[in-house]
Amino acid sequence: MLDADQDGSSAVLGAAEQSDSDSALQTMVVGQRGAWQWPALVGVVSFLINIAWVTTPAIWYDEAATVSVAMRPGRDILTFITTRADVVHGLYYLAMHEWLGLTGYSMFALRFPSVVAVTVASTGLVVLGQLLENRRAGVMAGLVFIATPACCFYGIEARPYAAAIAGAVLLTCVAFWMSHAEGWQQFRALAALYCVFLALLVYLHLYTVFMVAPHAFLLLDRARPTGRVLSARSVVWLGAVFVAVLASLPLILLAWRQRRQVAFISDVYSSGTAQLKSVLVEAWVGDNLTLAVVFVLFALLGFRTLAGRQRWAIAAWMWCPALVLSLPGLLFGLDFWLPRYMQFSVPALCLAVAFGIDHVSARFSSSLFVCGLALAAVFTLALPTWADDRTPAGKSTGWLWIASLADNLSEIRSDSPSGKAGVVFGMSPSGRQSTRWVSVAYPEALIGLDDISLYKTAIEANDFISYSVDSATVLNRLTGGGLTCVYVMDTASRPFFSADQVAQIEAQGFTEIEQRAASTARVTRMCRPA
Repeated sequence: MLDADQDGSSAVLGAAEQSDSDSALQTMVVGQRGAWQWPALVGVVSFLINIAWVTTPAIWYDEAATVSVAMRPGRDILTFITTRADVVHGLYYLAMHEWLGLTGYSMFALRFPSVVAVTVASTGLVVLGQLLENRRAGVMAGLVFIATPACCFYGIEARPYAAAIAGAVLLTCVAFWMSHAEGWQQFRALAALYCVFLALLVYLHLYTVFMVAPHAFLLLDRARPTGRVLSARSVVWLGAVFVAVLASLPLILLAWRQRRQVAFISDVYSSGTAQLKSVLVEAWVGDNLTLAVVFVLFALLGFRTLAGRQRWAIAAWMWCPALVLSLPGLLFGLDFWLPRYMQFSVPALCLAVAFGIDHVSARFSSSLFVCGLALAAVFTLALPTWADDRTPAGKSTGWLWIASLADNLSEIRSDSPSGKAGVVFGMSPSGRQSTRWVSVAYPEALIGLDDISLYKTAIEANDFISYSVDSATVLNRLTGGGLTCVYVMDTASRPFFSADQVAQIEAQGFTEIEQRAASTARVTRMCRPA
């Protein structure tokens, strides 16, 4: 049985809370001066901060995986994600396929969509903060978000997490507008939008399905005195959620089949204590403990200022994904948790922190000065993290050798004699320790080189990278290949050619001209007269 008011709705918030929220919503809709200017301004600030030095960090494994999959034909992308791996990133790969097809591949083009995504998230947070509290709190929420790793780290990473953050913010705005819709026609239109948006968001990042939890506090009506019925609007929203989850069912089933992909997580945390620290601190502010303390203090004050349902909504946004993903690992050793998986919860923390700053500043006559002082402290504490993220090792120190190999190869080739040249990729035939990742992440370094160690392309192997043949096969290919130079990428501890094979190569007229080390790897140039 449905219990609806005359227009088919029931009150969602208390009278005072409803009045304040309606006033903020009317300001946004009517376009009162400053309502949209401030979100736009914060968005510009976010864009400029994140676009700076966006190409400085070396590409790391996850980003190289994005390049590998997104650069292949659309049909092959679908084959890969449905039969091999990464179905949870399938929509992102397809979107990046279209984007890179339009722009061409470069590090700037690769990371630019994430910069745009966190810009949208910053802008959306200002809007959401205005709707929930006031303009000043909204502006501070957007600026606080810019200071978090969710923005400054994932905003320059070619993975779907920045887009998921933006999607979570926008979906929450839609949920808020649904809770304040006037009349059934507007509510049904927003419910349809919510349904489509939620389904797309789940396909973009599976765990964003947990956004349903905070939205329930906004959209499920309070129980009537009898406590026996739901409002008609609540039932419609639940129906929208059901349809969205049903539409996401193929993804959920395929993701479960590919769950062994996250088996590596068990090796990430040495103990439950390390994982607990990751849940409570690292997921929100990285290793910046001082910033964590400041955020906690302001967030606690922020929660005190919020009305009941809004307080619970933000709390659920923050902690529902974190707890659901981390508790199986902490209690039963089931591995689903990595900090990057729940970055879409960070905007909720930023809202709480912003409301806390706003609450403190309201106690002073010069409230704007106090807000500025608090934001200055936040940005000062966050600056070292932002700077570290924009060094060559900002993504992963373990992948600098790939970038160094590419640089060394380009430098060596610059003074090589003209003629046909080839490249040999050593180390493991496939996997993370293959020098073939140079061809994926930095293909410009290999232009004009024949891959004489190729066994199967990545598409043929249905894997992230191509496979290499053994050294004996490469030696046979060198015999009649007509090459004047060969560039061999391997390591001293795992040389591609044995000493006897090097002697056979030298017998064909090749001489080692130069060798350059790149961390534990190296690139060797061997040439012979044309």
